[in-house]
Amino acid sequence: CCSEGRSASLRSISQLKKMEPQAEIDLHGLSAPEAEKALHEFLAGCKSRKLKKVRIIHGKGIHSGGSSVLDKVVDNVLMESPYAGTSGYSKNRDGGTGSRWVILK
Repeated sequence: CCSEGRSASLRSISQLKKMEPQAEIDLHGLSAPEAEKALHEFLAGCKSRKLKKVRIIHGKGIHSGGSSVLDKVVDNVLMESPYAGTSGYSKNRDGGTGSRWVILK
């Protein structure tokens, strides 16, 4: 009964992880409050356009004295957003720890 629905959803998550993001936002140069607002609006807009996967570019914090301020902002927004589902850091060719992919719920 229940395992088929679960395996189907796991299959689709696996497929979504492999697909290229359908939209991206670059938060470089924004302050933490600006980035938070922009990211909430971006996720809501992508959800309303029925997108499945997006990329968030936040940088690695090279100019922030060691740790990325925006990385923490992205963490917080992804935890509180009703639209953000599974996420992870991008492959090195797509920004590595300086960007994330997000599957929208």
